[in-house]
Order: sequence, then C-alpha cells, then structure tokens
Amino acid sequence: MSGYAVVNTTLIAKKFLKGYENLEMRGSIYNLFDKDYTTPEPPRIPGDMPQPGRNYLVEVTYKF
Repeated sequence: MSGYAVVNTTLIAKKFLKGYENLEMRGSIYNLFDKDYTTPEPPRIPGDMPQPGRNYLVEVTYKF
C-alpha cells in the first residue's frame, strides 16, 4: 500500500485597504505540486475516480 500527499495552500488578506476594513480576499491553490492520484486507493479498480490536477480559487468577501 503506497501513500501520497497532496499540498494545498491559501493566502488571506484582511484590512489591506484603508476605508475597506470589511473587505477580505483569499487566493488558494489546490494540489500545488499537481499530484496524479485516484480515490479510492488502493487497490486500483478500473473506473476509480481520478482527482483534479492543480486548480486555483480566488474569493472576495465584503461584510456589511
């Protein structure tokens, strides 16, 4: 049974613009090193669900 690791990272910015203290921005990268893997694992069964490669997410939130 082999293992694997998937690295995700998120950067959060709060209170970075004067006058917009309720603004929050997040930038995330999932599967940072673009690991190729499937679930469930193991054993490998034809039709296992492949997981996505590297993907990105940007989120902007404002609290009124």
